[in-house]
Amino acid sequence: LHKEKASLDFYCTRKQECSSLFYPNRSFLNKFPESERFDVVEKSTLKTDSLGNQLRSAGVDDVDFIKIDTQGSELAILEGAKNILPQVFGMEIEVEFSEMYNGQSLFSEVEQFVRRYDFELFDLKPYYWKRIHGAQYGRTKGQLIFADALFLKGAQGLSKYLNGLTDEEQRKSKLLRAVVVCLLY
Repeated sequence: LHKEKASLDFYCTRKQECSSLFYPNRSFLNKFPESERFDVVEKSTLKTDSLGNQLRSAGVDDVDFIKIDTQGSELAILEGAKNILPQVFGMEIEVEFSEMYNGQSLFSEVEQFVRRYDFELFDLKPYYWKRIHGAQYGRTKGQLIFADALFLKGAQGLSKYLNGLTDEEQRKSKLLRAVVVCLLY
């Protein structure tokens, strides 16, 4: 997924979960242990499409929750989902606070974008890394690098969406699903 149909380079890394559409930022990553997991072992070209297009082609017209963890391309995917974000109640998005990949979007850009669609930051599950130099000193936490951010519609955003539904059963169903998401998180 991305913001539009395109053919983009994809960088496969030594540790598969670190692979990305963005090239790893070695000058940053080399400050931390095990940076070799970000070594690019293969480059390929992928065809991308927007989330909105993919949902439409699959016949999905009602989305309550989105989870995105794509190693730096989260904002581009959200940009390709503009048409569905007004109906979405919540999202869990991996956000970075430091540029792990060259040219990627950071937390502040993602947060500003989702606010335009009435989302509010409700929680963060933070991940910290200790630097190579100084790893043996201080506490175990280290530097805040990334987090799983939980964004939910605020009261106004949810009310705006529910008031736009004409069918009372639809409104009740959407509200119930929003409550279930809140209970799960």
